[in-house]
Amino acid sequence: MATMGCYRVIATAMCVFCACANLFGFDEPSPLAIPDGSADAPMGVNADAVTLPDGSTGGDITVDASACSTTGVVCARPIAIECGGTCWVACSEPVAQAVAAQRCVAWGGKLARLTDAARDACLRTVVPAGEVWIGLEQALADDPFEHWTWNSDGLALTFANFETSGSGAQPDDLDRIENGQEQCAFVAAGRSRWSDTSCGDVRGFACTDGP
Repeated sequence: MATMGCYRVIATAMCVFCACANLFGFDEPSPLAIPDGSADAPMGVNADAVTLPDGSTGGDITVDASACSTTGVVCARPIAIECGGTCWVACSEPVAQAVAAQRCVAWGGKLARLTDAARDACLRTVVPAGEVWIGLEQALADDPFEHWTWNSDGLALTFANFETSGSGAQPDDLDRIENGQEQCAFVAAGRSRWSDTSCGDVRGFACTDGP
């Protein structure tokens, strides 16, 4: 009789443990590692997590941290992620725009080309915060709003997301008079709006592969 009671105690304890394991996630698989070696998030991110500048979600945009490589990029702790079918590499090390461009080429791409709203949203998925160089450059022009192209490809912009609010509207070439003071663009900290600045300034950067 005492033996039967002992079995009941053991069985009850096992049931309680199983319920707790399910409750606290002990029975779930370990999360996948992300590029910096931590395990804070899974490799794949649902497309709905990508928000476009107009507030809509990314639709068919997908994010995958396992599909791209940081091989070739000079940076202490680079991040490589695929977003929207494009491989991205990001680095927080502050460098001048020309150095950032060279490092992107060494990796096998170019400074990030944000040619549509989806790519613009991907940038902040890859680099959630901080100022970052993108590949937008300006040839000398009579107006600070003219002659901006991606990595000096000479093609007219089909999409732009410059800051447009009040006296801080961009691009402005510092004093809204075009004299070559600010010929490179970056994405402002904490948001996805673009600004022009001197190419000799230093900040982190993002690269993309493909066209």
